[in-house]
Amino acid sequence: MNRSLLASVLISCLAVSAFGQAAPTNQIHIVRPYAGQKAALASVYTMTYNGGPIINSGPMTVYTIFYGSAWTQTQRQIVNNFLHHLGGTKTYNIDAGYFDGTGTKIPNSMLHDSVLDATNTAYPHGKNLSDAQIQQVVADAIKKGKLPVDKNGLYVVMTDPTVTSSALGGFCVTQCGYHFNSSTIAPGNDIKYAFVGNAGNLCPQGCSAPVVIGDSASPNSDLGIDGAISVLWHELSEAVTDPDPNSAWTDPTYSEIGDECAWQFGNLRTLANGSHANQHIGARDYLIQLMPLLSTTKVGPDTWETTCVQRTK
Repeated sequence: MNRSLLASVLISCLAVSAFGQAAPTNQIHIVRPYAGQKAALASVYTMTYNGGPIINSGPMTVYTIFYGSAWTQTQRQIVNNFLHHLGGTKTYNIDAGYFDGTGTKIPNSMLHDSVLDATNTAYPHGKNLSDAQIQQVVADAIKKGKLPVDKNGLYVVMTDPTVTSSALGGFCVTQCGYHFNSSTIAPGNDIKYAFVGNAGNLCPQGCSAPVVIGDSASPNSDLGIDGAISVLWHELSEAVTDPDPNSAWTDPTYSEIGDECAWQFGNLRTLANGSHANQHIGARDYLIQLMPLLSTTKVGPDTWETTCVQRTK
């Protein structure tokens, strides 16, 4: 997620890594809303491996929980197509360049089945979700047998356009989405979860990528869902490279990989509806942020140069 929010959700004590840098208190990481002016894109960033786990023992499965009754079948298809086809692409190959202390890389494979790995619910916790309620949404899906317990999975609560969140200062206010891990969702298991909101009616100018670049249309003709896809890409990339936040891959300020290139999109194609895209994944076009590609240039203890790219060559 984006720049660690040093706010109400601080967990555990200061831990010192045997790798590149001393890890600060474990924090939820957020995608900050676009602030109206893009930061200059640096030619080179650096990322440091802090010695913690990444999800590399096999493909990460991404589970989706569609929260709310306003979801349409087309909206679910936009999400499911992205997740089902992302693994194996040159886009996800960016994430697959990251490795652990043994040199074992994240596999360029990701799992998502639109039937087995997705579920939906109405509004059992209302329409303004706290972080505790978001975790409970995941716990409910597991307890009811809708989704399995998977310590190497990522459970994403995606909300319809009528739902907001008060978590971490508030959706549209301080965050467009976030990821974290929890030991209470399924006791005895370290569960990775994320929240991704629908900004279409609430704050498209802050959390929807097409609006950020100045478009009034989007690749799949849904400003809320197309905006959520870029946030989803941000969160899943950080979850696979730093599943227990601040323990694995971060920059020197403990921002994660999605933060380095947030709200940067690279070369764009103009689509028939006048919108712009930078990726074609599965059967659909998408506009998603760039991600830092790890280079072979080492610049410090367990620290390497990176550059923001759309995909590997």
